[in-house]
Amino acid sequence: MRLGRAMKNRPGMLLAAAILLFSVPLLSGEGIRDSLALMTEDSARRHVDYLAGDDLEGRRAGFPGCAKAEEYIAKKFEEAGLAPTGDIVDKKEKRRGYYQTFSISSKRTTRNCLALYEGSDAALKDEVVVIGAHHDHVGNGGQENLQQLGKATERDGIWNGADDNASGTAALLLAAQAFAVAKLPTRRSILFATFSAEEEG
Repeated sequence: MRLGRAMKNRPGMLLAAAILLFSVPLLSGEGIRDSLALMTEDSARRHVDYLAGDDLEGRRAGFPGCAKAEEYIAKKFEEAGLAPTGDIVDKKEKRRGYYQTFSISSKRTTRNCLALYEGSDAALKDEVVVIGAHHDHVGNGGQENLQQLGKATERDGIWNGADDNASGTAALLLAAQAFAVAKLPTRRSILFATFSAEEEG
């Protein structure tokens, strides 16, 4: 697994912190400090380690490794208490899940992961700010070729995708957790969205 470049300058941490600082300029210093305290290098690394791990086989959209990433992301959204904003899973109750399922070929489907953090201003909460990252990558050598440039590693054929885009997904998850756990007030709602099939174009 190639985590060095993804974590060297802590881009996920910086992005998550920037999201907080620019999204909630009216927060007290204490509120920002409490939220940023949730964003540690260890928590970022745990997300990246899982998402870029060999078990997820490079997260190629429509393959089992990508589905595992989607399940992980949905679980983190649920743990944070964010509202599911994907497809309707119960038509009678009009209840939604965290997945938005779509087809990318005649044989493969994949899922975006969507969760909402509701705004606090009754006049503005229907306006939505989208914070997104893509969670898919290019898979492994056993799958059809897709921009698999260079060598994966010397020991296997997996393109792990730590910096494309496990680090961005980790930053999004850290920001989502910080908003939800610290109950940061935002006038507008925030849609946290991780997208699949970015590598498919």
